[in-house]
Amino acid sequence: MVVMVASELFNAYDVLFVDMFGVIWDGVSWIADTVEALTSLVKGGKTVIILSNASISTAQMLKKYAPTGVGKGVQFSDFVTSGEVLAYVLQSGTLSFSTVQLPKSYILFGNQSCSSFHGTKYIHVNSIDEADFIYASIPQLYSEQKVLLPKELQNFLVVSNMRSEDELVWDSTSVEPFLGQLQEFASKKKPMLIANPDKFAFIGTSHSHDSKDYTPKLVVRQGCIGEAYTKLGGEVKFIGKPYPEVYRYALNAAAKLHGIHFDQLGGLKFAMIGDTLETDIFGAQNATSEFGIKIDGILVKSGIAGQDMFNVGVDFSAERAVREYCLARAITPDHVIDKLALDANVLF
Repeated sequence: MVVMVASELFNAYDVLFVDMFGVIWDGVSWIADTVEALTSLVKGGKTVIILSNASISTAQMLKKYAPTGVGKGVQFSDFVTSGEVLAYVLQSGTLSFSTVQLPKSYILFGNQSCSSFHGTKYIHVNSIDEADFIYASIPQLYSEQKVLLPKELQNFLVVSNMRSEDELVWDSTSVEPFLGQLQEFASKKKPMLIANPDKFAFIGTSHSHDSKDYTPKLVVRQGCIGEAYTKLGGEVKFIGKPYPEVYRYALNAAAKLHGIHFDQLGGLKFAMIGDTLETDIFGAQNATSEFGIKIDGILVKSGIAGQDMFNVGVDFSAERAVREYCLARAITPDHVIDKLALDANVLF
């Protein structure tokens, strides 16, 4: 049963934290009506902070998406990424693991285009034996790595839209192609650092270099790698949603925008709009417990959770079915909406 439209729900809040991938961006383009909704919310005086598990800096994200016409001050008030929190940890030199107290060197897993460590004390090495820890970048393979995989594992791979002109980069719809390398790492008992706990992402991909089909597909991300590594007995340190530190950054950003101190934030009403129960909604619940500042969780069906409900046959328009789905995962949002749009239906 529809109880109201989303514009009425949004009006109840002073600050809206908004996830990016699956909520406003589908991996290829902005999701229909979201840009208009964000523009209207900011124009109407709402504080809108994009809170993303992207492992790159806020400055890099703003530069990357600026050509699409979406920008600070118009569609959002501020932008916080888990990569920004990672940069703080690395720059401060406070990174530690239970097995390695003062790590100095790291090896990159996945995409090798990583700038997060530039200007820090941590040294990049190419051998797992020389490394104190592993930094899990985006789980992708280059063509020279792809050809070394058995054919059955190559079948999981799709050409990423994150490639350069000179070199293809391959995403995967399964963690299977990465398990051999993870098993090697685990045998060396090396801890892993992850700055994007998301398990999956919709991204524009194709099954071949020549294909013009860039329909968004679901591919694995660092959260899947961390989960697999933990099952292999490895230690993993996560930065990003659902862990409280990234919410501390977002709350500090809100305080700055409102000209108040952190301890005065209790006078504002907050909500986290996300498409994933395990990161966005559970993260809001974690932050509420950690900081004593209530952050409501608003789940949208336009991304990960909505796709999973469809896959398992849940009727997203039926409140009881959606509540039972959430209850089975021990994470229940405060509200559920069709998508981030002013006229979207609010299920509860």
